Amino acid sequence: MLPTIKPRDILLIRSDSEICTGDLVVVNIRAIGLVVKRINQLDGKTLKLIGDNSRLGSSICGVAMDKRCVIGKVIVSLTLPFKLKFFGRGSNIVHN
Repeated sequence: MLPTIKPRDILLIRSDSEICTGDLVVVNIRAIGLVVKRINQLDGKTLKLIGDNSRLGSSICGVAMDKRCVIGKVIVSLTLPFKLKFFGRGSNIVHN
């Protein structure tokens, strides 16, 4: 999820939160494991994901998958040393 999420970032997710198009989510893909992507399309029981780096493709982007694969929505990212990024409506704020 470069440039939004970097290797070794610590993510705080909320599992009981309603998800919307544009949200960053952690999904559990059976063949891959846990993946962080952005919701590109949301339709009833399925969703499609997209990465934030247009130069890198992903085998799971653009593929319809069950919403039950979502573990939770990313609400905070902590980049060491101590750079916080908040996600969600009206909270695209970076605190140093």
